[in-house]
Amino acid sequence: MSTNPSKIEHVQKLLTNFLPDINPKDPQSTSTLDSHQTQTLKQLISHFNSSDFSLPNNLADHKAKEKPRTKKRDNSDDDALNSTKSEKSNVFRLTQWEICSQLNEEALLRVLRADKWDLEKSKARIEETIVWRRECGCDELDFTNLAADLRQEAETGKMFVLGFDNLNRPIVHMRPRFQNSNVGPKRFAFAFWLIDRAIDLMPRGVESVCFIIDLAGPQESPSLKQQREFVRTLSSHYCERLGQALVINMPTLFVWFLKLLKPVVDPVTFAKAVFDKANPLDFAPAEQLDSSVGGTNGYEFDIETYWPALLDECLKKRQQRLERWTAQAKQVGSSEWDTETPLNNSLTAISKPSFSDPPLTGAVATPPTSTASLRSLTNERTNPVTVSV
Repeated sequence: MSTNPSKIEHVQKLLTNFLPDINPKDPQSTSTLDSHQTQTLKQLISHFNSSDFSLPNNLADHKAKEKPRTKKRDNSDDDALNSTKSEKSNVFRLTQWEICSQLNEEALLRVLRADKWDLEKSKARIEETIVWRRECGCDELDFTNLAADLRQEAETGKMFVLGFDNLNRPIVHMRPRFQNSNVGPKRFAFAFWLIDRAIDLMPRGVESVCFIIDLAGPQESPSLKQQREFVRTLSSHYCERLGQALVINMPTLFVWFLKLLKPVVDPVTFAKAVFDKANPLDFAPAEQLDSSVGGTNGYEFDIETYWPALLDECLKKRQQRLERWTAQAKQVGSSEWDTETPLNNSLTAISKPSFSDPPLTGAVATPPTSTASLRSLTNERTNPVTVSV
């Protein structure tokens, strides 16, 4: 099917048309940390900055690695040596993209806040998140193959990211009435793949996403287990990424489901949801929304125009993000927001740009055009993960 270039261009504008002169609230910069928090952050950075730090590519190996080891009395020295070699062969060093996206200062602070500054909990959470992302394939800079595998999930517009709310948070739209697949790994994988695309589209200084969940029309009833698993994964691997969730057109039957869900959801997370006659226009300008939720952006979801625009914009932003990072020789604990100094001191105040700042010049190289150049830029592991959804 042919695509309309003008419609694709319209989508691209909606994907990048955030509000000017809106500076997000800084949750907590390093300039406001107390002595205990500062020391905890230093220790967390040191842990992941070790020259021999490595992790496996799947959660099964990671959990086995984390289990307390007890030495059997009949183990020979050769057996012990072979075991050590086997363990080392199944772990891989961090890629530059993993350091840039998961171990920057802002990401570390989000996890520390979520874990109430418990160092060991934060170490464990970050390690598990990196391994989880490796296993599902979403740590790759070039996500083209995974996108092709998940495209069918996106075709009806049951879930898509488009527009920005009043705080410049990307808006993820969820419309269960357009569900087109059975419950399974791909549906789950697509949901988090799309949240990653919302993160790609965040303007500098924005850390969270706004969800608009439209429950109008007939739809399947989600099981409590499914909803708990989604919320658990979001809370575990996307710390402080949920900024607001608006539930609109909520049927009366949904109220009982909320009562069942509330006890198993973190109170802070639950408090971010608005259920009582939520009006999207109170949270986002009309020009950022489509007509189904009262907006005036003039766009009706169409996979043929939406998909190429989304992939092009997100791939470009990811490439530029890594190029800025590597051009300034940043490392574990460096701030993504401070783009003024060549090498960031990870414990200096964050210099957060305003959205009226001119685009960066000089630091951003021409994006790579081939898969080979992308892989060399990300310093891929010797045996990259095979995507399985």
